[in-house]
Amino acid sequence: MTGRLFGGLSSGRSGTPPAWIPALLTPAVFLLHGYHPLADDGAVYVAGVRKLIDGGLYRTDAVFAFSLTRFSVFAHLLAWSVRATGIPARDFLFACHLASILLYLLA
Repeated sequence: MTGRLFGGLSSGRSGTPPAWIPALLTPAVFLLHGYHPLADDGAVYVAGVRKLIDGGLYRTDAVFAFSLTRFSVFAHLLAWSVRATGIPARDFLFACHLASILLYLLA
């Protein structure tokens, strides 16, 4: 029975599920876990990313917006990606959330 998982579904390699199973599980994980982009310290990181995208935001609270993201490669990479693709930051963060769930399940 080597290479057979999930009730007889054949996998590409021995002991690993087919790649489409994590793709099907991603919406289920999203519905179960939810989407909370501004929970906990996420609000600070999102504010920092928005500040990097549009320098005119948070003029009086720029120190707060950059407090955690100033040394973060993640915030700068995300802001660059949003500017390069032209996708709104809200939609891009949502797509990154879904992609991270999928990549986690694939791992």
